[in-house]
Amino acid sequence: IALMWYIMQITGSSIQMGTSLIFSGLPILVLGTFAGTIADRFDRKKIVIISDILSGLLVGIMFIISLEKVKNVLYLYIISLFISSVSAFFNPCYSALIPAIVKKDDLPYANSLSQFSSGISSIAGPCAAGILICFIGIPGLFLINSISFIAAAILESFMNVPKINKSSISSINFKEDIKEGFLFSIKNKTLLLYIIVGGAIINFFAAPLSLFIPIFSKGLSKNQSTSYGFLISSLAIGSTLISILYTFIKSEKRNYYKAITLGLFLEGIFMCLFSQTKTIIFSSVSLILLGGAFGICNISLGTVFQKLIPNEIMGRVSSLSSMLCSISVPLGYFIGGVVAAKYKVSNIMLIYGIFIIISALPTIKVIPKKDIVL
Repeated sequence: IALMWYIMQITGSSIQMGTSLIFSGLPILVLGTFAGTIADRFDRKKIVIISDILSGLLVGIMFIISLEKVKNVLYLYIISLFISSVSAFFNPCYSALIPAIVKKDDLPYANSLSQFSSGISSIAGPCAAGILICFIGIPGLFLINSISFIAAAILESFMNVPKINKSSISSINFKEDIKEGFLFSIKNKTLLLYIIVGGAIINFFAAPLSLFIPIFSKGLSKNQSTSYGFLISSLAIGSTLISILYTFIKSEKRNYYKAITLGLFLEGIFMCLFSQTKTIIFSSVSLILLGGAFGICNISLGTVFQKLIPNEIMGRVSSLSSMLCSISVPLGYFIGGVVAAKYKVSNIMLIYGIFIIISALPTIKVIPKKDIVL
């Protein structure tokens, strides 16, 4: 929020905002497969800790830049590029940590708790950001974020992570390891469909929300930063409520294939609903519902992936999924920024919502005829 608001403040351009998000996504595309192999070969815990320390230092540089009121966005683009490069190594390790430390039968609960903790922080963060921008300014937010990365690294040092089973990892070179992860994804048609639809296509249409919401919030209230933070928090409230609900649903009543399809349809419907709202209350309610749909998809997709993918190749398969998403997300940001500069954002979101509904249709075909519960 601090970065997006800073760029909006010094440029006033939706295209510049979209460009900054492109820089954040490109390294994942370039480094994704290589980083996934690293995650399967080396100590994932150490990679996660080092990644957070580096991210903390890089955001600290953003703090200095904003403190000096530097108006050249190129510096922000470059730092975003480095932070994203670090994330390229962090993400596949993080994806592989939960199934490494949790029993398979407990994965749905672990994913729900993970979604819950992310949701709580996503609620508190944007709300605090919208208020703190008025009191301590954007530099203060960068400083807090920098400290939070370092604090995370300290807490992560206490994790107890089992050693990786390296029997399936090639001792010759990375090429065979990368090939194994790629072939596994291609051969499993259900997994491939979910990666393409649930990852690449939906992310293309959903990612620009982070670009559309600050623009959309301008017409809702006089205090733009507060309304922006409030709306972002509404998304997190929805996903958090769903994560709590999941913990009360008995495992024998859960069908994650149906849940994925339902969640995708609801994402499109509620995005259309949000696009037509005129007040901050109705906008917030629609985003809570949209956040709930995101939560259904995230928990269900995460559980299905963890069940279908052996943990020893989780890093490689996850990185391939991230790479595919990293193609669609920057593209979505760029196109979103361009069209937002020319057309009304509410109309764009309505069209995007319709496309999400259409994209969800192929997932109906992979729902098992029998009510198979993972």
